[in-house]
Amino acid sequence: MNPFIKKNIKSFLSLFLAVVMILSLTDGFTAKAAAALTVTLRIEQDESTLLTPVQVTLTDADKRDFGIGLSTETLTPLHALAKYLSEKKGATDQTMANYIKVSESDYGLFLNGISLNGNTEGSPAANSQSDVSWMYNVNNKATTAGLSSCQLKDKDSVVFYGVWSGGTWPDSVETYFSHFDQSSYSFCSRRPFTLTVSLKGIGWSAAQNLAGATVIATKCKGATDGITATQKNAVLTAKTDKNGAAVLTFPEEGWYVLSAYRKTKDGSHYDISRPYAVAHIVRRRYPCEGVNPPKRKAIAKPTKPSGLKAKVKKSKKRKKTIKLSWKRANNITKYRIYISKKKNRNYTLLTSTRKTKITFKRKKGTYYVKIRAYRNSLYSKYSRILKIKVK
Repeated sequence: MNPFIKKNIKSFLSLFLAVVMILSLTDGFTAKAAAALTVTLRIEQDESTLLTPVQVTLTDADKRDFGIGLSTETLTPLHALAKYLSEKKGATDQTMANYIKVSESDYGLFLNGISLNGNTEGSPAANSQSDVSWMYNVNNKATTAGLSSCQLKDKDSVVFYGVWSGGTWPDSVETYFSHFDQSSYSFCSRRPFTLTVSLKGIGWSAAQNLAGATVIATKCKGATDGITATQKNAVLTAKTDKNGAAVLTFPEEGWYVLSAYRKTKDGSHYDISRPYAVAHIVRRRYPCEGVNPPKRKAIAKPTKPSGLKAKVKKSKKRKKTIKLSWKRANNITKYRIYISKKKNRNYTLLTSTRKTKITFKRKKGTYYVKIRAYRNSLYSKYSRILKIKVK
């Protein structure tokens, strides 16, 4: 073989292998980046928040059973819960069954209990009432996917919540997953600190009735304080109207955590899940600290008055009458008229008026007049200076 050709073939092969290696490495990094996702996790019992919102990051390495038979093909809400428990609570594959209690069903894994310390039954009801079950929700939307098949996406919001199953027919009632219309509220105002919030719900049927729920607010130190709102520590409460809206009047500025509850007629069960939100109430200052104040319509600046002219009325009297007039300017509250005996200095305010003409008297002499319009402390430019001779 020609040495030149042989040399070029070797160079080509070396270049080809280098390109293949780079592409393989790039694909590997891309796959890892694409597989990583971060979700928000929260846990609500029937009458208390067990876990305020936390961020959990999942990667392909978390596609494992965690010792309780989770899917190894996709990342589900139970994977997010297991990852949190392993990172923050020290749960291992050998002990995870003490934290997440599951059983097999026709629809995949069924969640029987959540124990954040690994040594309780993990009941969905604070007092271990019967007919209360663990449910889950993603992004405040209805879903028919089971826990074993619900595939998480980046920035999903996952809530595990305990809710009463509604009893047995014909005495059964409808129960709802509920959430606030916003996850956080920022409000800047003078007293009273009044804010309207709305509850939204997902029920077992098309009806979504969240009237009569009690919204509660508790003082906290910040959005990530970790304090939860309960019936015992609430500093204010308010009932929702027929549209699920409630008006809250806060006692002072600061941070608050919000939740809500509603009991059945017998007072024994909760028929909505606990929602969660935070509110930052700020007393209006200039500027309003920490909160963007509501946008206000800009005040238009007055335009420059024009057409200034004067007419001196002939008279034998010592003082002559002067009639001053001008054209109307836009966006004005009043006009200010200034007068001087020097063209470029010593002007004094003659008068203010809403009209476009005035009458005043002056003795014999030469005078200079100019005007400008104003509105809410905004002033127009001065008109041209008008020279007036009084004979």
